[in-house]
Amino acid sequence: ASDSNHLNSSDLVASNHQLLLALYNDGAMNDGLITIDGWTTGASNYLRIFTPTSASEVGASQRHDGTAGSGFRLVPTADGGGATVHIVDIMDDYVRIEGVEFDGSNVSNARWMGAIGLDASLSPTAEIHLDQLVLHDLSNVNTGSPGGTWGIIAAQGSLRISNSLIYDLDGNNNTAGSQTSVIRWESGNTGTSYIHNLTIYDAKNNSSNASAPARGLDVDASTVYAKNVAIFDVISTNGSEASFRVGAGATLNQSNNVSSDATAVGVQNKTGPYGIYFADVTAGSEDLHLLDSSNALWGSYGADLDGDVDLPVTQDIDGEARDATQPDIGAD
Repeated sequence: ASDSNHLNSSDLVASNHQLLLALYNDGAMNDGLITIDGWTTGASNYLRIFTPTSASEVGASQRHDGTAGSGFRLVPTADGGGATVHIVDIMDDYVRIEGVEFDGSNVSNARWMGAIGLDASLSPTAEIHLDQLVLHDLSNVNTGSPGGTWGIIAAQGSLRISNSLIYDLDGNNNTAGSQTSVIRWESGNTGTSYIHNLTIYDAKNNSSNASAPARGLDVDASTVYAKNVAIFDVISTNGSEASFRVGAGATLNQSNNVSSDATAVGVQNKTGPYGIYFADVTAGSEDLHLLDSSNALWGSYGADLDGDVDLPVTQDIDGEARDATQPDIGAD
């Protein structure tokens, strides 16, 4: 896109552009891992990588319907070589990814496996917006020391994620220091992140090692605001687990959340059977749309975020309008 036939520049700020890359549902994109790097970006001059839905953009929506396999999807076939694998690595400061499915089931030999990585080279004020994503089937399968699985890892920068599903994570490494973290803010991250209307389900650490935890939101550093987040079935073989976890020196501000353990600020200990909450929890055919309102299911509505100054939320993962005063907790 930066060549002489297109923008003729990789500096979006100097040329005063936004770069919009549309993704089309013409089969799984399986030809390798992706690095977003080399662009000069700004708050108003960002990369937007998205599946078009509007009739003014495309004849038929190219976006998923909240379930796997129903729209454009990244399903890379890759050998991790016993190292760290991310389906997408983000190294530019202002990037938006919208309406994309990430499927890690065809990645092999990864010691650390994740869907999205925010690089340590990002600015603390970098804004990475992720909206209406489906991340699933993420597992490390290499025995190097240590190893583990995450959905998203933020070494630096401000992560802003909304209306998204993350499920089916399996950590498989029996060495000390191995872990499963659905979203992790690494030590050294000094950014401020906002997590609104997220659903997390089925994140396991199958390690036999006594120091191998499983965590949902794993805030080891930085400042994180989490609202309307639902986290269920985060389990470690050794019993070291937490849906919401904050490390020393980090800050986690919570409200209107729900979890299957005692770590949510909102509604706690809403355990299984999870089929009473979601349309289908059958492994391999998950459908995490709600069977009722969150108030009926979990005893609480979510916070009203349609006017939130940091990350407003007016619709859900399907593009349906949320209730103006009593929105549901989670992605749907």
